[in-house]
Amino acid sequence: MESSYQHLTQTNLRVPKMLTIGLGGAGCKSTDVLYREDEVSPDVLNMHTNAESLDSSKAQLRLQLGTSLTHGLSAGGDLQIGSLCIQQDEEAIRDLVEAYDMVILVVGLGGGTGSGGAPPLVKLLRKLDILTFVFAILPFDFEGDNRKRQAEATLADLKGHANAVVCFPNQRLFELGHKNISLNQAFHLADDYLSKAICSMYELCSSPGLLGLDFSDVQSLAENSHGTCSVAVSVNEGADAGSQCVEELLSSPMLEHGSLLAKSDAVLIGIIGNENLSLSKIKRIFNEIITVAKPEAKIYTGVSIDKDKDGVSLLLFTSEDWFGPKELIYESEKPELDENGERIPAGIQDDLIQSDLGLEKNKNMKYASRSSTVINGEDLDIPTFIRKNIKLSN
Repeated sequence: MESSYQHLTQTNLRVPKMLTIGLGGAGCKSTDVLYREDEVSPDVLNMHTNAESLDSSKAQLRLQLGTSLTHGLSAGGDLQIGSLCIQQDEEAIRDLVEAYDMVILVVGLGGGTGSGGAPPLVKLLRKLDILTFVFAILPFDFEGDNRKRQAEATLADLKGHANAVVCFPNQRLFELGHKNISLNQAFHLADDYLSKAICSMYELCSSPGLLGLDFSDVQSLAENSHGTCSVAVSVNEGADAGSQCVEELLSSPMLEHGSLLAKSDAVLIGIIGNENLSLSKIKRIFNEIITVAKPEAKIYTGVSIDKDKDGVSLLLFTSEDWFGPKELIYESEKPELDENGERIPAGIQDDLIQSDLGLEKNKNMKYASRSSTVINGEDLDIPTFIRKNIKLSN
């Protein structure tokens, strides 16, 4: 039995392949932060119309979009140009992504390449049956009404096609730092936050876990989230790292200081720690989060151990509008089809089935070719509530 189990785990279980795509200027800059020596990260593909910006990218996979349309320049805020660039290079994109099970698309909305290119790119990914998360970076209020309108319109479009969209408003990301933070420091902080969320998600899905979070849990959360999720991540070191992570997340602007957690219908809790992470600490982290969540919320939990990790990482995904998967239709409940493959209306189905069985109904709605089922003097063909004279309440 032991050898059979080892054979199953080694040959039949496949680790899902995950890809991060940076699209446009903001997306490419954010994904470049993934290339740090201390992080375990997924493959990265950066795509941009601007050749100079793409050349400076650290991504191992790079694709220049729409060379005949933009001639190596940006889309100039034109959404139509951004969309056409994706369509022009659809075959090349397909070749680069089709081997992956899951994609996290990081994109800044409001500009031409990001807002114009993201919707057709997401539609292509879904056509290829790839689980698609969008990490959408939203512009500042001071960037102007036109950019804000373009971002909002694109966001609505993405929610209708991606499995899940996680919004990262720049204004909220900047609240993670102190009030006197410089613009450059603030952008670095925002990119660092996105990087930690992506790396934590990748590690939880790809590493052997002690508790049951896996790719199917992430897939369930995404596919039933009604298009919108929120994410928050915290990393701390020290003896009380777990509680510090919980405290940071419950006060984080990314979860609206805990109010999003309290309103969510589904919550995914992922913990990553080293071999010294004790069961009592794990239990305390889960309890501190669950006590804030809705009592009826669907909770996904997972713990991954990384022996080289310093401290604890805590990742939360929340969904305010989560609908559970539809009930399975069993074989006996599937509709009958005629010889042309057309559905047979319910009233006709009964007659056809009875005719095939060679049974005919008599006026009392019993089959004429069989007698009543009588046991201990009771006719079991008569409903129980009639036989026992039970009154049914309205």
